[in-house]
Amino acid sequence: MSITGSRVRLAISASAILLLVSAFVPAMNITHAAPAPISQAKSGLVKADSLTTGNTTYWYFGGDASSQPGAKYTYSEDAQGLHIGAQAGLPMQWAGYYAESPNTTASLFHTFINLPYTSMPSGESYNTGFYVQTWDTTYINYIGCLAVAWDQGPYYWTVVQSFGPIVGAATITTLYQSTGTMPLAEDCTIITNGNNYLKVYLGGNLVVNRNDLNMMMPSPFNTYIEVQTTSTSAMRMGTYTNYYAALDEKITVTGASPGGTVQIVGPSSTVLVSNKTDSNGVATLEVAPYDLPLKANITVRDSAGTLVAATSSAVTIWGGDSYTVNGPLPPPPPPPAVKPITQTQSGGVSYDTLTTGNTKSWTFGGARRDREHPTPPARTRKACT
Repeated sequence: MSITGSRVRLAISASAILLLVSAFVPAMNITHAAPAPISQAKSGLVKADSLTTGNTTYWYFGGDASSQPGAKYTYSEDAQGLHIGAQAGLPMQWAGYYAESPNTTASLFHTFINLPYTSMPSGESYNTGFYVQTWDTTYINYIGCLAVAWDQGPYYWTVVQSFGPIVGAATITTLYQSTGTMPLAEDCTIITNGNNYLKVYLGGNLVVNRNDLNMMMPSPFNTYIEVQTTSTSAMRMGTYTNYYAALDEKITVTGASPGGTVQIVGPSSTVLVSNKTDSNGVATLEVAPYDLPLKANITVRDSAGTLVAATSSAVTIWGGDSYTVNGPLPPPPPPPAVKPITQTQSGGVSYDTLTTGNTKSWTFGGARRDREHPTPPARTRKACT
């Protein structure tokens, strides 16, 4: 073998290697732009009270247990929650005591309710609840989420709608009542516009979803946390924690990729809520079923699933929050290439419109001898009578 031939082959091999490397290096260096930041434009939180601080200055306390002869009441707040108690002055007479919030423009309300009793002594009843009511003091129109213990059966949870003048609920309609064994403590979330729309979540489960009601509850609303009882045998208590009021049941993200997806991502990269963006790059995500606030990341992916925007870390999310994608997003991916379709075989055997005047494809003649023609049935004439 000549030295010259070896050098030529070596040069060719080196050139081939360079070509291979140059072909693969760009693919290995492909990078995606850093995700655009997402920031909060507006908070949806109206009021949050853990009801565990001992500070009750936000609330007004009252109720007929403070004015009925012989009735008693109590309230306090500690690390275990807000405690409210009432005791009736006479048998079969209802006595109640409550904590009332100021008027608010919120539409989502939440409280965690503890029911301390599974039943009541003979002739006695008890309920502990959370109410959203119109500001108009000439009516007592409200939506209530209650736990009930009584002497005639097992305890239960219920959602009611009430309408009535001034201080008496004239009409109470049950919208939901639990069956079977239920927890003694539940999160209750009420969302309403006071007109026709109502959602109620109990323990994170949607138990009422209506848009055909006639609630006659003009906003602003106020909320009541209340105990009511006919018990004369003892002070009947209720305990409550984690009250909050927010502007809406959803959050809004703007400036996202049209046709993309916005997600709320919790711990361990768990997707809690996901929704598509509209043609303007806007997405809404419902957070009402969760115990708020959520501590989670918000991400945006384009139509190809590429991460294009995200919060820099977990954010505190309340219903009614608005978030905006800041900065330009990468262009959407191009549509996939259209591959041509070619015909590999024709299914046509013969075709003639019979309108061209060309009859070369046809043979003309008389009746075929190998085909029998069926004889039509003989006609009969109906005799005249």
